[in-house]
Amino acid sequence: MTLLTTFSFPTRAEVEHANGSRMKSLSGQEMVFTAVDSGNQDPTQRAKTLSNFMAQETLTLKKGAQVMLIKIWTGASSMDPQEKLLLSCTRMIILFIGSTRRHSTELIFRKT
Repeated sequence: MTLLTTFSFPTRAEVEHANGSRMKSLSGQEMVFTAVDSGNQDPTQRAKTLSNFMAQETLTLKKGAQVMLIKIWTGASSMDPQEKLLLSCTRMIILFIGSTRRHSTELIFRKT
């Protein structure tokens, strides 16, 4: 399996459409991962804050799916606090380890 071209889209709807199309083209079992968020913020306020994040509450993956880890680094010591640096890496899932769909399931990625 080789990595496909990665595209950037201006809206979440376009991203979800492209990701859904690619996921449907993959065979195999879907694995669903649900985010677990914590903290001492009021639950209503936390839900509002999380709704503004790019990450979805649930993530469905299959073997062969491409994933991109994105980290936005703000206010590094050598940078102006208003500047942001986007770091990302793309990997392909080659294996799920674990016999259940619980949070203990591990993802194994192939390095590009």
